Amino acid sequence: MAEVPKIVLPHGGYRNLIVYRKSDVIYQGTVVFCRRFLPSHGDRTVDQMTQAARSCMQNIAEGSAAEGNRDKTHQCCPCNT
Repeated sequence: MAEVPKIVLPHGGYRNLIVYRKSDVIYQGTVVFCRRFLPSHGDRTVDQMTQAARSCMQNIAEGSAAEGNRDKTHQCCPCNT
């Protein structure tokens, strides 16, 4: 039986990237800092800081997924070259 070619290239190795590991450390440090030095409620600063640190990690994960789909888009739409 013939092997079916993969349309989407494998992705998801972002957890091994140094930048992802560093962003995880920054996120954890931000959470510890906020718990230790900022009020736990009534201050939007804690939410903003935590969400900003979390979004860095999320952007790396989404970029990895988009990279895996990039070649599929190029194959379907020659105008995206």
